Amino acid sequence: MEKTGHYHRALLQYLQEMDISVYVVHVQERQAHMMKTDKRDALGLANHLYNQLALGVQVADKAQLVWRAVPPTQASAQLKGLIRHRYELVGETTQRKNKW
Repeated sequence: MEKTGHYHRALLQYLQEMDISVYVVHVQERQAHMMKTDKRDALGLANHLYNQLALGVQVADKAQLVWRAVPPTQASAQLKGLIRHRYELVGETTQRKNKW
C-alpha cells in the first residue's frame, strides 16, 4: 500500500490484526500525460513490490524503497499515546496563554 498521510493506517492496522503481511511504499509519481486509474495504480504498486522483493532490483531513490510494516510494540503504542496527550496539553496551554 502507499503511505498516504494517515489514511492508510486503519487498513494497515486491520491487516496486521488479521496476520497479513503488509508492505508500504511512498506515493508513486506517474508521468504527466497518464490518467490516474485505480487499476493502473494497483498494477504499478504490484510491479514495484515484485521487482524489489522477488527480483531484488535496487532503486536509485531511497524514497522508493518498499518496507515491511511491523505491528507496534506495546511500549511504542504507550509512548505514542503519551506523545499525543502532550501535544494536546501544549495546544491547550497555548490557547490559554493567548486569551490573556
